[in-house]
Amino acid sequence: MNAESIVAQLKSQGYSANLSEYQTQTCIEISIDINGDGITLLHFPKNEYSELPKFYIKNADRLQQLAHVELCPNSSLGTICVNDKDSVSVNYERPHLANVFSLDRHIDIIRRVLIEPAWNRLELLREFYSHWSNLCGNKRINLVTR
Repeated sequence: MNAESIVAQLKSQGYSANLSEYQTQTCIEISIDINGDGITLLHFPKNEYSELPKFYIKNADRLQQLAHVELCPNSSLGTICVNDKDSVSVNYERPHLANVFSLDRHIDIIRRVLIEPAWNRLELLREFYSHWSNLCGNKRINLVTR
């Protein structure tokens, strides 16, 4: 998919989007404001849709521990979990809608974990075992619970 056309579509939907570069890779940079805090999301466009388009938080390491956000190895990007198991139908006459839909979902998650600290904490606790397994390299190491 053409990055310039994605930027144009996002701009037409009111987003502050521009072409940019991250570690020599072309990307789309989207600036959002959540409670006065400027957040930058990055999207690395692909030629076709085989999954929900992904957006990453730039400089996520400066934020507090957030539910549904995990730092990417060897970078300051944060990957955002938006329930990948949910399906999205791609309208091949208007494929850019998948980007808008996905961006809206990513922003909703980020907004909620930043604005609702109690919900963020509950989500962190609810997903603790999954994160523990990830830290252990997905080995089936059991966590002793009561």
